[in-house]
Amino acid sequence: MDLKNAAVLVTGASCGIGFETARLLRERGARVAICARHQGELEAAAEQIGSLPIVADVSKEDDVLRMVGTVTTEHFIGRSYGNIINISSTAGQRGFANGTAYCASKFALHAMTECWRAELRQHNIRVMQVNPSEVITSFGEPKSSPTPARPDNPSKLHASDIAQLIVSMLEMEDRGFVTESTIWATNPR
Repeated sequence: MDLKNAAVLVTGASCGIGFETARLLRERGARVAICARHQGELEAAAEQIGSLPIVADVSKEDDVLRMVGTVTTEHFIGRSYGNIINISSTAGQRGFANGTAYCASKFALHAMTECWRAELRQHNIRVMQVNPSEVITSFGEPKSSPTPARPDNPSKLHASDIAQLIVSMLEMEDRGFVTESTIWATNPR
């Protein structure tokens, strides 16, 4: 896929993996709309990378419909082309103590991704999944900026590492695609 002038929607893009992915896509020439729940953080992130901000909560159907309507007038199937990348976690591959709700949601995302892939492949829509291990982001912290407040740990993954993988998956020629990719920190401490 040639990213120059590609139209891309990135959800959860006011910080972390979403922000870094949107930033890298803009660098590669894509037109990018970003979505997040908090207007102030979203608008700051959009201004920083030159993207279209859309305030939306993807857990609310009305917000999702409005978001999609803002970005496009035709859905993927109507165009017989598209790419969807769901961001899961290594927690979707194996459980851990006290992780029931989180792991269950990631296992469910894996199943949903596989179903979408089976349903949409005939329409030339590539459905992919990325499973990062622990990534240093502001996940679970109060919102304040697109960069994490946690101290940097060079042995753990950074949001930019995941963004690089996502963009690489999108840039693969349309005749093929990577269905799923898991990225681990080499030697985390």
